[in-house]
Amino acid sequence: DRFYTVSELGEKYGVSRITAQRVFRELSDRRLIVTDGRRGSTITRQTDELTALVCLADDASSNPTRLDTFRLLDNFLAGLRSGVDGAFAALKIVSLDFLNTHLDALKGQPILVNGGVFLKRTSETNVIDLALAAKLREALDPIVFFGFKGLDGLSQVNCDHYGGIRLAVDHLAAQGHLRLACLTGNPGSVWFRPRMQAFVDGLLDKGLPFAPERIKLTDSNDVHGDFRALDELFALAEPPTAIVCANDRRALHVAEYCAQHGIDIPEQLAVTGFDNMPESAVCQPSLTTLDRQDFLTGRQAAELLWKRMHSPALKPEVLSITPKLLVRTSSRRRGT
Repeated sequence: DRFYTVSELGEKYGVSRITAQRVFRELSDRRLIVTDGRRGSTITRQTDELTALVCLADDASSNPTRLDTFRLLDNFLAGLRSGVDGAFAALKIVSLDFLNTHLDALKGQPILVNGGVFLKRTSETNVIDLALAAKLREALDPIVFFGFKGLDGLSQVNCDHYGGIRLAVDHLAAQGHLRLACLTGNPGSVWFRPRMQAFVDGLLDKGLPFAPERIKLTDSNDVHGDFRALDELFALAEPPTAIVCANDRRALHVAEYCAQHGIDIPEQLAVTGFDNMPESAVCQPSLTTLDRQDFLTGRQAAELLWKRMHSPALKPEVLSITPKLLVRTSSRRRGT
C-alpha cells in the first residue's frame, strides 16, 4: 500500500516537516517502508519473517570428512539470518531439481544459490555450467554466494580469495622473507586459480624472486602428498623461508611435517593458512590465517537480496568481501 507523503504525515499527526522526514528515515532504516523517488513510498509489510530459499550444490552434504565446509556454510547462514533486521530469519534449503521443477512458481521470491551449483566438477578442474547460469538468471534472478568470475549477469556476494592471499604475501614480505613458497590446489579450479595468481602477483609487486619450483600443487585431503611436496621444497638449493598455503588444512600439514623434521616455526619457517578453521587457533604454534568473514558475507547477501526484491530493475552487483588477516605465532618472529 501507498504510505503517506511528508505533507500528509505532518497534517494527519500535527507534526513539523522535519519530524515527518525523521519518521520517514527511521521507517526506511527499519525496512518498513520503501521510498522510490517520484513513485513515492510504499509499505513493505515485512514486519514478519520472510522465507528465503537457499540452493546448495548436490555434494554440499555428501562428504562427512569435510566438516570445515559445514562450518563455512553455517557462518554464512547465521549472517544471512541476522541481516536486514532478521528479515530472512526463516531459511529453507532446496535442491537444484526443486528450482528447475518450480521455475514459474518461484519467480520473484527471495532465492540464493551456492556458486558450487554452477560447477561441473572433475578430478582436475571445474567447468562452469553457463547454460544453467543463464537459465536461472532469466527465470529467477537469484543472488549467488560463494561465487566466482564467469557467472556474468548474476548478482553475487563472494569471498575475495585473491585479496586474501595478497594480504598474506604482503605480511610475509614485511617480516623480511625473501624466498616464499606456495602450497595450493589445481589452478584449473575456480577456487584456487585466484589464490595462485595472487601469490605470483604479490611476489612481483614486492620485487621478490619468483621460482616456479617453489609452487606445489597438492590435494589438501592427502597429508602424504603435502609431505612429498615439502620434501621437494626443502631439498632445493635455496629452500623457502615462508610458505603460503591455500587453506588451513595444508598449513596444518606443514606444521606437522616441521614438528617431525625438527624445523622451527616461525624461526626457520613462517607459515600462513586460509579459512580460519578452529584448529588454526589451538595448534602449536598457532597458525596465522585469513578469516573469510562468512558471517559478514551472509549479512551482505541479505542486504543485496532485499534490494533485489524491492528494486528488481537494478543492474547485477558483485560484492567481494576481503578476508581478515589474523597474525599468530606461525608467521611472527620471536621478539616481534
